[in-house]
Amino acid sequence: MRENLDTKKLYDLLKTKENTYFLTFDVVDMEGINAISYVAGNLAIAEAEKRIRDYSPKDMTLVYLGEDKFVLVTGIINIREAQALAQKIVDLNGEPIVFDYEELPIYLRVGGTKIENIVDYCELLSTLNATIEKPKEEKVECAFLE
Repeated sequence: MRENLDTKKLYDLLKTKENTYFLTFDVVDMEGINAISYVAGNLAIAEAEKRIRDYSPKDMTLVYLGEDKFVLVTGIINIREAQALAQKIVDLNGEPIVFDYEELPIYLRVGGTKIENIVDYCELLSTLNATIEKPKEEKVECAFLE
């Protein structure tokens, strides 16, 4: 069962997932989608969340970071398993949502990183932001931090 977490519960959960892979997601060209309509942008965010939830095991925790960004706390310790999960989700790229009788293809970028030691929440967020930026910088759908 999935649950909503306050910041304290989230931090406690994340501490139990040290030495595992976290996957970060953002919607490609969110500004362009919002330029069409903020309603279209909200639909794109909802679709991103649906794809991640539908294609990840139920025991994983999905956290909405704001804007168009998410982090999936996987509990996976093997990089190949984490990469396979990431690929399964980005394989859905290009599948559209319908807004105002028009199909809008939605694309997600995914970054991955193994969080080995969570010292504090600010450091964790800094690492997650770097993970989000990695595929953008490399201009790819999926990239993992070393």
